[in-house]
Amino acid sequence: MEDEIKALEHQRLEAMGRNDIDALDGLLSEKLLYLHSTGDRDAKDAYLAQMRQGSMVYREVRPHVPEVHILGDTAVLFGHIDADVTRNGNDRTLDYDYLAVWAKADGRWQFFTYQPRP
Repeated sequence: MEDEIKALEHQRLEAMGRNDIDALDGLLSEKLLYLHSTGDRDAKDAYLAQMRQGSMVYREVRPHVPEVHILGDTAVLFGHIDADVTRNGNDRTLDYDYLAVWAKADGRWQFFTYQPRP
């Protein structure tokens, strides 16, 4: 099961790097809580809207293999992100650890929450 979660997390990060909103839409939970390194907080619709509008553009994402802990129908990940982004016209490089949670609901794994550690 850990390999399945690692593959899903890799798909999520690759979709971010391609700005593939359709792929992300299929991976993200409707109850998504996405916390940014700036302290901003988004639900799924707001997060994807930023990408659609171009106010959040992932120029390149360099995935790292996360540490995965399975607890029943919940997977807790300790990962690292290394990415170049443009947010509201400002270029930034992201290079920090994060905590993420995938949960199994409606018969499939869904990305539920993300918390960076700047």
